Amino acid sequence: MDTPRPDEYADKKAIQKRRVYYFGGFDPRGAGHYHKLFGTQAKKIQEATVDIRIGPRQRSGSLANIWQVSVKRSPSETKKSETVHTTHVFMGWSDIIRKHWIRSPLQIICLFFSIYIQPQSWVTLNRVRQNFLPAFFSGIFPFVFLIFYLLIISLCFLSIDIFNKKKFSLYFYTEFSSAVIIVSSILLTYIFYLLARRLGVLWLVRIFRFNIFFSKENTKEIGDRQKAWIEKIIDQEKQDPVDEIIFSAHSVGTLLLVGVIDDLLADDRWTEINPKKQIQILTLGQCYPFITLTPSAVKFRAALQRICQSERILWLDVTARIDPLCFFGMHPLHGSGVDTRNFSQPILYKARFFKMYSPEQWKKIKTNKILVHFLYLMAPEKLGGFNIYDFFYGPGHFEKKVTQLTHARNKD
Repeated sequence: MDTPRPDEYADKKAIQKRRVYYFGGFDPRGAGHYHKLFGTQAKKIQEATVDIRIGPRQRSGSLANIWQVSVKRSPSETKKSETVHTTHVFMGWSDIIRKHWIRSPLQIICLFFSIYIQPQSWVTLNRVRQNFLPAFFSGIFPFVFLIFYLLIISLCFLSIDIFNKKKFSLYFYTEFSSAVIIVSSILLTYIFYLLARRLGVLWLVRIFRFNIFFSKENTKEIGDRQKAWIEKIIDQEKQDPVDEIIFSAHSVGTLLLVGVIDDLLADDRWTEINPKKQIQILTLGQCYPFITLTPSAVKFRAALQRICQSERILWLDVTARIDPLCFFGMHPLHGSGVDTRNFSQPILYKARFFKMYSPEQWKKIKTNKILVHFLYLMAPEKLGGFNIYDFFYGPGHFEKKVTQLTHARNKD
């Protein structure tokens, strides 16, 4: 689907009420953390002529949290006064995440082994390697880290054996040396644990484990949650219609969004609510090929294909080269055996975050691989590129923002 020309929006009614359904990634911190994050970041880009107000977070049943956001733009010589009220709906699944979020150091070590001894893991990683090397390196990084740790610990215990075979005249000296080496091994294990947290190794291995779980397609708890979300969405839109609806997801949340969108497209109730409206999607840092390249994910590939072929979808997919977990600039079905050449969706946008921050700030950001995966949700220092808060809360139609963003990028 070609993006519309900017002049096609002249006769369209201005957006006054919007609802954003947001599906977060594999993060146990939940709605409270993201309400604070979105509120803090939105305030950072508040201009002198724009007043942004973030309301308190409220529970919306057992499945979601909501908060109200109002953005008022003061009148100027070139622009009229505009006020947009956005209901931000945070779709909850942190209870499911916590079930899969292993914390015990001993369980994490077992987790490393359980992941990398599975043939399916290596089949998927090999396919990822053939299609996108950076994601492959992210996938095997925890395994390499584990091997390096085991090598260092093995050398420590090997040195005990060397000391014992030297037959020192002082028995105390030998026992003392063995004790020092054992204590050193324990200390090294703790250091490696802290290093693993700092480098995002534990974060990567947890996500990789969940992706394997998700790809097996026997995830009843996920399927039940998606059905419950759909009921909530339909009820909400019946009770309180709005001018614009945006479905947005980040990281692993993009995987869960597929089932929701696919079911909505097939639901007659949704068609009655939105007979002529497109389903508007904004995905951030997607990792679809980790699932679509897995042989067992047959239903997921079929659902994703239906979405990409639908004429009722307008989908902007944003990725960044620096993000170690996304498939940068890659179609979600790339390499899966599906011919994507005639697909109209998604529109692929490559965010250049390095142009959106000062050199000093960027130097700090790029060393933190966990942080860079969340840059999509951050307020940029320099406007002009991708800005999630313009899409979520700003005046104007989603289609127009997609058009402006893609056209501006094409001119660069």
